[in-house]
Amino acid sequence: MAKQTYALVTGASSGIGKAFARELAKRGYNLIIVARRQELLLALANELKQTFGVDVLTQSIDLSQPTAAKTVFDFVVAQQADVEVLVNNAGIGMHGKMLQQDLEGITKMLQLNMVTLTQLTFLFGKQMAQKKKGYILQVSSVGAFQPSPNYAAYAATKAYVMLLGEALDEELKNTGVHVTTLYPGATVSEFFDVANQQLNPFLKRRLIAAETVAAKGLDGLFAGKRSVLNGIVNNIMVASVKFMPRKLATRIAGWVMK
Repeated sequence: MAKQTYALVTGASSGIGKAFARELAKRGYNLIIVARRQELLLALANELKQTFGVDVLTQSIDLSQPTAAKTVFDFVVAQQADVEVLVNNAGIGMHGKMLQQDLEGITKMLQLNMVTLTQLTFLFGKQMAQKKKGYILQVSSVGAFQPSPNYAAYAATKAYVMLLGEALDEELKNTGVHVTTLYPGATVSEFFDVANQQLNPFLKRRLIAAETVAAKGLDGLFAGKRSVLNGIVNNIMVASVKFMPRKLATRIAGWVMK
């Protein structure tokens, strides 16, 4: 691997993003880790350098800002770093009935989960296509497969990520650039705290370790899989939605995420 080859991970300060960074470092990649909380990024960077001997660049930035993607791209160019792997992991959810939520918060979520993700995909994907080599991992959610009351806008953003990622992989077929979309279910992370949701017993029993999610996602990415859905319960749930009346699937999703 070339010395200046990097993997870029957004939302890397905690949860699945942090697990992605550790797993990529374990696999020998230098890293560019991006998130809001600088102190957590610096602590992770030191850990990865000492444990795996890789180079780690950090950028503290709020990716929900409209200019964030271009700022990240310009930073990478200035560092003369060759991004071979892009992990679009950063995202947030908002729990509760949509009309009772904060509109500014919803708008920032849409910007982060969809717009910034799309812009980063475009900017780095174009570079990868020119080099005829690269990997893009889009982190969606099992919530993408059906309407999800109590996470209405969030699930809609993840359905966008699903459709974008799977279509883009087809567009880039035979170019040397591969796109995998990952569909995590309930995962041990800060997601539910940030979303302001108290976990019910059903969700608590389904929690999967962030390290497991990250490892399986990267395995699928480097194996050329178009999509990765981990966990037996998650696979059964998604498969059952295909044969269930949509209204019933929506009602069940609302109960699960209540």
